[in-house]
Amino acid sequence: MKYIVFITTNLKHRVNNYNRIYIGVHKTDNPEIFDGYVGDGVNIYKPATYMYPKTPFQCAYKKYGSEAFVRTTLYEYDNAEDAFNRLKVLLNTDFIKQPHVYNSANVLISYPIYQFNLDGELIKTWSSALEVSDFYGYSINKFESAILNKIDFLGYYWNTKSSISDYNKGNKYFTYIYSLDGKLLREFLTRKECADKLKCDVKIVNNAIKYNRTIGGYYVTDKLSDLFIPKPRTCLQHEIMYVYNADGEYLGEYVGKKVFKVLDMHSFTKLNRAIRENNGWYRNFYISLNQVDKVPERAKPRKIEIYNLTGDLIEILNSVKEVKDKYKVTSAEFARIMKGAKRHEQYIFRYSK
Repeated sequence: MKYIVFITTNLKHRVNNYNRIYIGVHKTDNPEIFDGYVGDGVNIYKPATYMYPKTPFQCAYKKYGSEAFVRTTLYEYDNAEDAFNRLKVLLNTDFIKQPHVYNSANVLISYPIYQFNLDGELIKTWSSALEVSDFYGYSINKFESAILNKIDFLGYYWNTKSSISDYNKGNKYFTYIYSLDGKLLREFLTRKECADKLKCDVKIVNNAIKYNRTIGGYYVTDKLSDLFIPKPRTCLQHEIMYVYNADGEYLGEYVGKKVFKVLDMHSFTKLNRAIRENNGWYRNFYISLNQVDKVPERAKPRKIEIYNLTGDLIEILNSVKEVKDKYKVTSAEFARIMKGAKRHEQYIFRYSK
């Protein structure tokens, strides 16, 4: 039996010009043979592992399909301890905060986990939270919430100690905190737990979920997704936006649609796209939901490769605009092409890697 540390790459979804990735550990008889496991409980040969997703990665797999994901082995070990130790090194705090990384931060990664039945009897000891998360296909944060709230999860009690006390059954429905760029940060079994973490009243959490408002620089929702994207009008019409020119000069702060006059814009959809997908840039303006000391550089436009239907490269163009103009492709058609359709008339379009 071998243990591999692997990286799975989503070829169809990029954030800040990086393909989204998941890094994990997997036990296998033969590392040379792909057994269908791609991470976070997902096995491509077992639809039940992703048809009812419980994590952002599982949501993404269901959304994009098997052809979008490629697993690559990074390290190979003879025992689980060495493999998980390597994983802990890779999943450091700075790395895991990046929005293109599916893995979520947690505090249980270094602890063994004790599993109890509902009568309080110890039935199994897991070597790490990563192991139990991998086996059940739920994120570590769900087990963390069960421990903190002393309630059952998946029909069991969980603890980092070999005994339990004062554990209670309770009504549970998950609440999720996302960063402003859409990455899942924390999961909670109750809205009260979420409110306590954000140091606010439960009513504020309820309204934030209902109206896609932020609390302390975070989005709160009761719907799990691979990348949280709030509805443009709902989430931005009450937000304070800070605007800078291309030279980094601060122009002022504006609430909701008042920013339209400065940007010469009239669409919350365009505004949302600039903030979420274009790293804050719209024409010669930089827009942020937080004040910044330094305006980030514009991301370089990705080149597009054009092929004929037999796979021969015809040319490489430097921008989406060039493609639209030369090949008479509308914005809607181009979005459809790059989201997976690829083909348009007698041509195949692909972003350069």
